[in-house]
Amino acid sequence: MVFTYVVAYFSVAVVCFAIAVVIGTKLTRDVGSELEMRAFKGVISAYAVFLITNAVWVWCNYGYLPASWGYLLSSMNIIALGLCAFFWFQYTELKLQSTLWQSKVFRYIYPIPMCIIALLALSSSFTGWLFYYTAEGKYVHGPLYTLQLVLDIFYLAFASVHAVIVSKRTKIAAKKKEYFTLIAFLFCPFAAGVIDAIIPNLPIVETAMLFAIFIVFANLQESQIYSDALTGLNNRRLADEWLSNKLPSVSPLRPLYFFITDINSFKHINDTYGHLEGDNAIKTVAETFQDIGRLYHSFIARWGGDEFIIIAEAQHIPEPESFMQTIRDMLIEKLQKRELPYELTLSIGYAICTAADESPASFIGRADNMLYEDKNRYYRTGKHIRR
Repeated sequence: MVFTYVVAYFSVAVVCFAIAVVIGTKLTRDVGSELEMRAFKGVISAYAVFLITNAVWVWCNYGYLPASWGYLLSSMNIIALGLCAFFWFQYTELKLQSTLWQSKVFRYIYPIPMCIIALLALSSSFTGWLFYYTAEGKYVHGPLYTLQLVLDIFYLAFASVHAVIVSKRTKIAAKKKEYFTLIAFLFCPFAAGVIDAIIPNLPIVETAMLFAIFIVFANLQESQIYSDALTGLNNRRLADEWLSNKLPSVSPLRPLYFFITDINSFKHINDTYGHLEGDNAIKTVAETFQDIGRLYHSFIARWGGDEFIIIAEAQHIPEPESFMQTIRDMLIEKLQKRELPYELTLSIGYAICTAADESPASFIGRADNMLYEDKNRYYRTGKHIRR
């Protein structure tokens, strides 16, 4: 009976591990920024170590492997669980675009709880602070076990509360759904912990944590279909569909404008200040475009990389030259509220379509040609094209 239980527990851990590995291999920058994906992969990696230590420990606990491995496995298990919470905190704060990351003091403070957990776990083999084993080989919680739980929960609770606050400020339905996922992550391991306290020795925590990870992953995949993960704007796929549906209704009386913009010297920003600042630059432009979309009833999307587009009906915007200047002025206004260590400017191209039979490729191509003319002139003279 005991052997059957051990095999069953081990099998659940192996299946959970395999699913976690598959999820980890599917994470790319297409579903989030580089730092976000690094943090989420940290969650999955820590969870994988948690599974491995639990799977091996159960064999030791029932005498099928050396009991002397127990201290090392227990220490690693506690550290892995702490790292899950630590990396989840990182991921949530990055996803919420928290201003805390701009503070050097915060960057020094937030790892402290994790360091305390690691120190207590590694020293428990000698001190028994978090756990110890009786002469009969029974695992027992130490006097500071509650402190470990509080520090783990601190990371999860802080992230969830922050997500609640941010979700109340946004009016975008897709964002609210995304933030709800961040909030809900806390409840899966919490509920599992309660059940485990009532019915111990079941792999409920392992499966609950996998469920939480899977829900987040599924949300990322869903948002990838039509939404840009980094900025929350519409993505190119939706833009292509929207344009294809809009062009047949175009006429000389109802012309359509296509504006495409590109951040000047974006590679220099990335190379000099790092990917975090590069992402910050893209987000700043994206926020400006969100404001433009609301003000001028226009379709906004991230076209790819550092390129953004605006598709607008003529009756909703001023003359193209005036509108391009408005875009630049609104970006300047946005930058005045921030302290960026670099200049952030845009090159812009546009095209107007008055014929319903023009292909999307032709329409976009004309705007793209003007964009590169504008960018080349900017690099040569520091001025933009005016027509």
